[in-house]
Amino acid sequence: QAEDGIRDCLLSRGLGDVYKRQVLIRAKVNQGREHITLCELYETLGANTKAEQCSVRWGVRRMKDWGMIKKTSRRGVYEVIS
Repeated sequence: QAEDGIRDCLLSRGLGDVYKRQVLIRAKVNQGREHITLCELYETLGANTKAEQCSVRWGVRRMKDWGMIKKTSRRGVYEVIS
């Protein structure tokens, strides 16, 4: 069990998958863009199943916690903080 609760969301996946997705999300965020959408992240990261999409959402949550992105008023759209 991870101390941050990530593993609860992904019973069939190891934490390595979650952290790999976080690195990929961070790379996508750091491309000099102003906004990023969940749909873009799902497509870029190949998140086709509900478990994989849950993993992406956990990564997005971490990016918000770290102050790299913030939620906008539009659903599934995040502002990239430079």
